[in-house]
Amino acid sequence: MKSTQIDLKKRGYIDDKELQNYQEMPHTTMVLWINDLDPIKRSIAAHYLDALLKEDIILLIDQLKKEKCLYTRIAICEKLQTGNVLTASLMIKELGKIGRNQYHVLPKRSSAKKSYPLPRDIIARYLGKMDTVIFPILLEVLDTNDASQISEVLDAIGFMAFYQPSLATKENAEKIYTIFDRYQDNPLLIWKGLTCLSAFPFQETKLILQGYACQSGVLRLEAQRSLHLMMK
Repeated sequence: MKSTQIDLKKRGYIDDKELQNYQEMPHTTMVLWINDLDPIKRSIAAHYLDALLKEDIILLIDQLKKEKCLYTRIAICEKLQTGNVLTASLMIKELGKIGRNQYHVLPKRSSAKKSYPLPRDIIARYLGKMDTVIFPILLEVLDTNDASQISEVLDAIGFMAFYQPSLATKENAEKIYTIFDRYQDNPLLIWKGLTCLSAFPFQETKLILQGYACQSGVLRLEAQRSLHLMMK
């Protein structure tokens, strides 16, 4: 059944033409509206707050943590996506912490997508769509000992490198290879790493994938899938 305009507004939907009516509103109003009870006002605020200003970024992220309305969540995420390295650094702190859509155990089957799968974690999803200037700080997460953050950032790294091939350098690939030594006892991270490698078409990548393609279960399937993508 098609949603009515009332239903859409309850979810925070506002079209571009309506948004233009608020472009002269003061910044102080937007700071208040991002926490308003009306989801439309929250969506408007998300559109007009500054994703390059630390105070506004924090407001947007804090609201995203508790936001229930679909279109307001999208508005917040799309605004954050326009940010810079500062924005990304603040978003990275929330990897794996917002929502319950992340993988916590190995899935029963490999992805059926014929391209790189969209990250399930909402922060990873929009980090992966940001300007490539943030890529180095995504890689820095791999040097930490936070397995939860690494799990999600691998999705963002792989997604960005897959669709921005200039990032798929040998040097960047080396960062991914270290995951297989450091987390060989963590099947979920290995699985994420196998997916990520599909964006880095090098001989060493191929050798790693071939090694897992000879094993069993979902790791075998994911390695085979990544090999197929890499050879395309």
